[in-house]
Amino acid sequence: MQESHVPSVTNKLFIEAQYTQKKEMPLQRSPSTGMCSSQPNLSTNDDGEANVRINTRKRKMSENEKFAEFCSDMKVIFQEFQSKQDTKYDNLVKAIEALTIQNEKLIESNGEIEKILQQNIDQQNELQKKVFGLEVECANAHNKIDLLEEQLDQLQRNQLRNVLEVRNVPREEKEDLNKIVTKLMRTVDSEANMEHVRQVYRAGKANAPIVIEFKNFNHKIQILKSVISYNKTNKDRKLNSKNLSIESSITPVYVSDKLTPKTKMLLNAAKQLVKDGTFKYCWASKGIVLLRKSEDETPIRIEKPKDLEKFQCKSK
Repeated sequence: MQESHVPSVTNKLFIEAQYTQKKEMPLQRSPSTGMCSSQPNLSTNDDGEANVRINTRKRKMSENEKFAEFCSDMKVIFQEFQSKQDTKYDNLVKAIEALTIQNEKLIESNGEIEKILQQNIDQQNELQKKVFGLEVECANAHNKIDLLEEQLDQLQRNQLRNVLEVRNVPREEKEDLNKIVTKLMRTVDSEANMEHVRQVYRAGKANAPIVIEFKNFNHKIQILKSVISYNKTNKDRKLNSKNLSIESSITPVYVSDKLTPKTKMLLNAAKQLVKDGTFKYCWASKGIVLLRKSEDETPIRIEKPKDLEKFQCKSK
């Protein structure tokens, strides 16, 4: 691009040289009278031509020097420009090489990251398999626990099959449990007597229930039926502590099956449905919880927590 300016600069110098030549040339005036003779002054003409040639050579030498100086300056400018361009090119090459190295490192780093990610994915898949296996084992364990609980509950029911408990009987300092049970049997007019009883005891401290263990299931049922009949006949004066000759404030006395822990839990949950108004009656018979909405309906058996869940959802 710089070379395109050379002709224009040369032309400019050439024009300036012509202008200088014209300025230095003497003006041609009319010859004096002394010079008007017919004989020419040859010596004078020769000297003038010689001076013109000398001046022309000087001007040409001056123009050549200027052009040479101009070329020298342009050469320096081109060299400086070339040096700057070379420096920029070298810097650009170095930058590209640095970027290339950085890119290679990034590619290598990305490869390592991909390997790590793949390892993490593999580990996650392995953990998911283990979690799934543990969930299956946990579900199987829960099923086994449920089965064992049912078996335990059944064993406890069998052990409590001939057992009744009398609740809310005030404790006396010197109480005779056999006399209290005998008084109970006589009050409700039961056919069972103390000969049919294996043992009597309180299951705990304070006013803990009195436990009556019968020798057979039928005698237990006779007592229960007699108590139910007595309470129906004496609705205003149901079985209470006074009937048992307990010297204290009159408190109601309740006679029922002795329940297993699981059945007690179901019974308490079922009573909540009565409080909510979903059912009207709730009781336990022969170790089974029963619910009923009215006296005419068939009782609903509650043997497992799942049997209550559908009614609990409706009550909400």
